[in-house]
Amino acid sequence: MGRTMRLGSGPTPEPGFGFGVSGLDRALGPLIRGENALWGLDREMASDIRDRIGAAASPSRHYDARTLDRLREDVAAEPGLTAIVDLTDVGDELTGTSWAARMRECACAVFASASVCHWLVPRVCVDAVSWNWPAQCVLSVNEREVTVCRADGRTTGHLRVPLDSDAPAGARRSALGAANLGRGLRVARIERGWSQAELGRRVGVSASAISQMERGRLGLSLETVIEVSEQLGVTIDDLLRGDTAGWFIAVNRPGIASESASARVGSGQDAVAREAMHTQILGGGGTLTPPVGPSGRITILVGSGQICVERAPQRTLVRAGDIVDITRAVGVSVSNLGSHDAVLFWF
Repeated sequence: MGRTMRLGSGPTPEPGFGFGVSGLDRALGPLIRGENALWGLDREMASDIRDRIGAAASPSRHYDARTLDRLREDVAAEPGLTAIVDLTDVGDELTGTSWAARMRECACAVFASASVCHWLVPRVCVDAVSWNWPAQCVLSVNEREVTVCRADGRTTGHLRVPLDSDAPAGARRSALGAANLGRGLRVARIERGWSQAELGRRVGVSASAISQMERGRLGLSLETVIEVSEQLGVTIDDLLRGDTAGWFIAVNRPGIASESASARVGSGQDAVAREAMHTQILGGGGTLTPPVGPSGRITILVGSGQICVERAPQRTLVRAGDIVDITRAVGVSVSNLGSHDAVLFWF
């Protein structure tokens, strides 16, 4: 009781869809058809990552801001393609609405295809919601290490993997630092519906200081951490876990090796009886808000279609065969991103 069951690991992942970093392939398993991997890095690292991915995958094709519009047609026409999109020279425009729309369209096209796509963007854009949610793997490269910020359907925590082959082998969990704390702070603040200025007023610091905290660029004293957690009404442990302590996780993604897949284990002492399973046919472009029972938790099984699950400030993109476990489900919305009916089951 309290355990989320996996329905199976799906087909065996195919070789050739590698990250280009051996430690990531060992820790997460290879990418599978339809996945988007978002890399946040400094511009000078882009060529190195492009070369690594290209050497690990065949066939591969490179895109930039000028050729991005070809991506949707190419991934549909060439199954097994590895697309590498380098947008590191675009800058802050990536967080704007026009770029968010382009990325969403392209990421959804990849998600529906038999290809994979690696998106290379400036590291400061990794936490921008418009870029984060359509990707299944979110990675940040800094000081010759890759930090796994999120990997839907895989058990990760926050892992750090060395880029260089002569570095110590294997992945290790990152220390709980300002970056994790900042992500947790941002998630809790948005859940309360507070602006940075409002949280700053309550804590006694400026809105700019809150912004720097959320970006992990301003170290916090223990007194400030305690004050922030009290004002937000969350534990320090939740803040330190960053956005990995969020409300939902894509528990199973078909094709991910079972040893890398996630399983949520909870305490039977707090178990609440669940209602019977519900079935829903959601029309193309439609949105619904599932009813929430006394447990505050919903498990959604996707029978068909491409679905966006959102509980601000988090979103994730899921498809047929995926299971999404939502632990704090009040306010969750489910949208059909396709033009055809989608089939959902939830309890």
